[in-house]
Amino acid sequence: MGKVTGDSNGAFRILTVKFEDGTQEEIRMSNLGPDPEEVHEYEWLCGKFHGANGVEEKWLRF
Repeated sequence: MGKVTGDSNGAFRILTVKFEDGTQEEIRMSNLGPDPEEVHEYEWLCGKFHGANGVEEKWLRF
C-alpha cells in the first residue's frame, strides 16, 4: 500500500508513490502510446466504482 506524493503530466504521466515500508517508486504511463509493461504490476483502489451493490471499493490494475 502506498500514497501518491507526486503527479507529473507531460508526454508521460509519472506518479511518485511512497509505500508503507518507506520505499518510493515512479509509475510511468504513456500519454502518446502504449504503457510500459511494468506499469501493470501496480493496482489502485477505486473508491467510487458503481457495481451491482451501489458504490463499492475495487482494486483495478493500471
